[in-house]
Amino acid sequence: MIPKFIHQIWLDKNKLMPKTVFDCIRRMRSMNPSVQHKLWTYDDIEYLNSMISENALRGINILKSKFEENSNKANVFMSGIYRIAIASKFGGLYVDSDIRAYKPFPDEIFNKRLFLVVPVPGARWITDGIFGMEKDSSKISEVIFNNCNRNFRPTPTFFTSGLMSWAGCNNNDQGQFDVKDLCEC
Repeated sequence: MIPKFIHQIWLDKNKLMPKTVFDCIRRMRSMNPSVQHKLWTYDDIEYLNSMISENALRGINILKSKFEENSNKANVFMSGIYRIAIASKFGGLYVDSDIRAYKPFPDEIFNKRLFLVVPVPGARWITDGIFGMEKDSSKISEVIFNNCNRNFRPTPTFFTSGLMSWAGCNNNDQGQFDVKDLCEC
């Protein structure tokens, strides 16, 4: 079961957060009062680097070598690695910090082992902006992180590809997947 926990990330060494993001995070907390909440920040980087897998850390180091420290791209891409590592280690929902809640998460979500969202009808990818995993889902994250190579980008396509590989459905070499296959595996 997915623990009743919401993880969000805001990486900015200068701790600058737009009011709109602050309001989204505050609203997420207020709409889900029975769910624990953790906002991971740049202050947590050392701890995160100590608890993530070797493959995830390799991905972080690749990103650090490509982007200027604390740049928007570095922070966004690094959060793409950390969100998967955090959710797979601690369990719970990961929700992008700029997603505005309009109602609480239903309890049924927390009764699942894995919660994934196809963002729009017909999409052939799964969003990494909101998803959930049960605690200690390292088998899932390790398959995803195995794809961290010199040219990777932690995008929804990267996330989907890793999930499809984990589910044994990765039989499309063009990077387009029928996400229905993931549900049927």
